[in-house]
Amino acid sequence: MLRGTSGDTGGPGLAVPLGWWCAEYTADEVLRSADLVDRGTVEFRAGLHALALTVHLCEGARPPSPADAGPRSREWLAVTAHGHPWSHWAARRLGERAQLARSGVPDPDLGPAAAAWEWLRGTEVHAADLGGLGEPCSGAPSAAGTAVDEGRRVWTPAWRIGVPLGHLAVGLW
Repeated sequence: MLRGTSGDTGGPGLAVPLGWWCAEYTADEVLRSADLVDRGTVEFRAGLHALALTVHLCEGARPPSPADAGPRSREWLAVTAHGHPWSHWAARRLGERAQLARSGVPDPDLGPAAAAWEWLRGTEVHAADLGGLGEPCSGAPSAAGTAVDEGRRVWTPAWRIGVPLGHLAVGLW
């Protein structure tokens, strides 16, 4: 991506998605420290993309530090909580950023964030039926206290695995 200026040189420069890279780094640190799934799995990638999008769209994309982890992690927990319409929230926030970009406001982070969102929506994971309905796109995951039959598996969008994984990882962080 080319941007109109590159700081004090006044010439064209490369637009670098630093905000996205920082959000992705933060998500990676949180997921690795929680040690819930192996790094090489599709589940880890789903958690990484979902949590990076959460961090980025909450506009808290700074490297993690113990000093401000509390307020930031509370917001991430709220957005990824059971019952929160995370996919609608993410789509709306990305749409708002795309609209700004179309109106001329440069956003080098939009490309990688949108690519992560498309991967989360377009990739399906064969996983335990957390909704208990056999129709993973129509209902929320099982209510608290309801046993999940891990033998019953369905194909579900990767974000449905990534969001709860990210939520658990943030809770353990």
